[in-house]
Amino acid sequence: MMCKLFRKLFKTEGNRFPAYLEPWRETILKNHIPLGSISVQDNGISIPEFGLELKSKAAISIILEGYNWIHQLVLNGVKIQLSANDEFIATVNACRFNVGTSEEFYVLYEVFMTKDYDLDLAGPALILDVGANVGYSSIYLANKLDDVIIHGFEPAPETYKRAQCNLALNQHVEAKIHLHNFGLYHEDGKHTFLLNHSRRGRSSMVLTERDHADDCEEITIEVRQASTAIQEVISAHPERTVIMKLDTEGSEYAILEELSNSATWDRIACIMMEWHVVDKDQHPKQIAQTLLDSGFILLKSEWTDDQTSGMIYGIKPNKNAR
Repeated sequence: MMCKLFRKLFKTEGNRFPAYLEPWRETILKNHIPLGSISVQDNGISIPEFGLELKSKAAISIILEGYNWIHQLVLNGVKIQLSANDEFIATVNACRFNVGTSEEFYVLYEVFMTKDYDLDLAGPALILDVGANVGYSSIYLANKLDDVIIHGFEPAPETYKRAQCNLALNQHVEAKIHLHNFGLYHEDGKHTFLLNHSRRGRSSMVLTERDHADDCEEITIEVRQASTAIQEVISAHPERTVIMKLDTEGSEYAILEELSNSATWDRIACIMMEWHVVDKDQHPKQIAQTLLDSGFILLKSEWTDDQTSGMIYGIKPNKNAR
């Protein structure tokens, strides 16, 4: 209803819609962006609320596509600056992040505003960031938690390099984070991976039918058997409570099946994961049952029939994470 009202407004008062903004009309309508928040200048725009003056059409597109998430971030004290190559630097508390797509603003919103991977610890911890993407969640957790070591696994070389760049911006937590340029799966090998350049968080080995945009590319990635790779990391930190953050765009079913049938699984004290519906046989209810059968208490495991993704949190009793 609201979108129809906006469309009617712009249709009846079309002469008030600045000609320079015509390429972004649909984006502005979809995001319900008030025209009064955008000042059109010579060959560019300014958005005073965000403290931004933009000339590049690519940079303008990123900001208008991510407007609502950026608005919430700015309201909560996040500073946004234009950097090189039509990208941005977002400063959140003591952390700085490269942001090159509207989706990355959404990921920042998830991590810092909705706090999808928030937790408190009562002792030394080892966090496994499986599906590290561009490193936002690893850096968030390393900054929040004192006695923590994080190992992040990201198979796409382009995304892995962006994670390295973000880590370099945050030298105060750099020593806590170790990045690995391979993914975890049920076995070692090479696999075809659909990399979405503008929405890296949707890149997947499994959910390859949902994205066929011009900025998608098939690449080959390296994966390692989850239980083996994780056990190597755990063996180096035997006294630490082990926490897994898992977001692998559909590969979580194969990872959990392999891992839950190994001795390594017993060391996982807490799991925070994003699930994705792949088909009728790969549904969050299977994940929830696997966790329950393994002794986890589920802190969140609700879903509706129309959901294609969501979060599940599980913890084993008498452990040091909550």
